[in-house]
Amino acid sequence: LITSNGERELPPAFLRRCVRLDIDQPDEEKLKRIVEAKFGPADDALLQSRLEMLERFLKLREGGDLATDQLLNV
Repeated sequence: LITSNGERELPPAFLRRCVRLDIDQPDEEKLKRIVEAKFGPADDALLQSRLEMLERFLKLREGGDLATDQLLNV
C-alpha cells in the first residue's frame, strides 16, 4: 500500500502495476465527524470553537490543497 499526494510523478512502469484509488476531500459534515472521532464530543462552548475552526479550514482549503491531517494537527 502506497499513498501519494500527487506532488511528484511516479514511474509509468510502476503505475501499470498499481490499482489506483482517488479519494475525494471530505465535505463539512464528514469533517465534523472526523474531528469528533479524533477529539471526542464537545460541550456547547467547545462546539462553537470547532465550528469556527472548520469554517476557517474550509475557506483555506478553497485556495489550495489542504489535507485533513492539517486540520487535526492544529
